[in-house]
Amino acid sequence: MVEGTLLIKPRRTTGLILQDYGLLPWATLRQNILLGLQVQQFYSGNPFASPIQVQTPNYPLWVQKLGLENLQEKYPHQLSGGQKQRVAIARALVSQPNLLLLDEPFSALDGPTREALLQEIRTYTAENGTTLLLVTHSISEAIDLCEKAIIFQDAANNRFQFIDLRAGNSREQKIAQIRQWMSEDLLKDVAA
Repeated sequence: MVEGTLLIKPRRTTGLILQDYGLLPWATLRQNILLGLQVQQFYSGNPFASPIQVQTPNYPLWVQKLGLENLQEKYPHQLSGGQKQRVAIARALVSQPNLLLLDEPFSALDGPTREALLQEIRTYTAENGTTLLLVTHSISEAIDLCEKAIIFQDAANNRFQFIDLRAGNSREQKIAQIRQWMSEDLLKDVAA
């Protein structure tokens, strides 16, 4: 359920950013970004909207914010990993989602690119009141982006721990708390 409504079809106000970008190889950067708006149009009752017909008020904003202005006619194979990830982020944010799903979106990026994109996501969610659900292996990313964490300890997801990341502890104390819980849980496994 989202906002008290049972989901029986895709939501038009949900954005998705994938680890492997999810870009169409035959589409330009521009077409890949506008795909997010086309999907939104489809679920709002206009399934035949072309990229030209789709309203694009936020397209220039995100292309500029993410430094993609000079790449709009390039294809995915002509882009670096960081550029591809910025396209995936622009595609999700151009449609102004109020729920943003992220699946390991920063794992293949270098440090400076990761930090810049984390900041863009942080700013967007804070300014728009967007709910963010992040799947990550990075304790640091979780602390930087999330208010609460659920740490799954085994493959079957039978053991987990809820941690409130808003608590008054410093960032370092939160990382230590998560690492301590994970170490204690691992020692229980070894003892068993």
